[in-house]
Amino acid sequence: MNKTAKALRLLLGTVLGLPVGALTASYSIAIFGRLVFGPDFYQIAWLFQMFGVPVGALLAATLGAQTASTRPRAFVATFVPLATFFLIFEVTQYHLRRVERSRLFTFNITADSPGLNALKPRGRANGRGFICRVTTDGKVHQLKGTIPATASYRAVRMHFHIELTDGKTDEWYAIRITAADQLVDEILTDFQASGDVWTQGISWWNRTYCGFAVKRRE
Repeated sequence: MNKTAKALRLLLGTVLGLPVGALTASYSIAIFGRLVFGPDFYQIAWLFQMFGVPVGALLAATLGAQTASTRPRAFVATFVPLATFFLIFEVTQYHLRRVERSRLFTFNITADSPGLNALKPRGRANGRGFICRVTTDGKVHQLKGTIPATASYRAVRMHFHIELTDGKTDEWYAIRITAADQLVDEILTDFQASGDVWTQGISWWNRTYCGFAVKRRE
């Protein structure tokens, strides 16, 4: 009976320790990463998450199994409340993420950006004309002008399609999308470009989703 009880304690400690460690590591990286590296930390956060989350899960599972088998009262006072808290927190976050809300998107077409400076293309499309079709929550906006140009829209979802009217295939330009003053992504291209950007959820990290495509001009 004692062996069975000990085995059950080890199993319970491992099962509760894995999610507690993984979630603790994930949220710690998300919070302290932004404090240390700034708002652009999301671009490299996946690297920290890839190593930190498994390590945190294994450490917590080991500690949980040991605590449950040797000090069951301490296990009940620590791991059980933490597991309950994360369960309630994740369920709440799941429902909050399904709520869509509008954000201010800034659409910047430029031939001078950090990405282009690093790419060092042979030519840049500065001063070239462009035609852009932007759809925000069902409303269509037509943009015509010359590079550089900037436009802002408040919406939940945004889709855009842009092409140069007098550009050449070796003249590059960048499309920078920011949401609430945070860079979402940057497209570097000398072809047609289109993409979808939308925001979902009112969770504390303000998730913005995006998908971009580039194709050769016809």
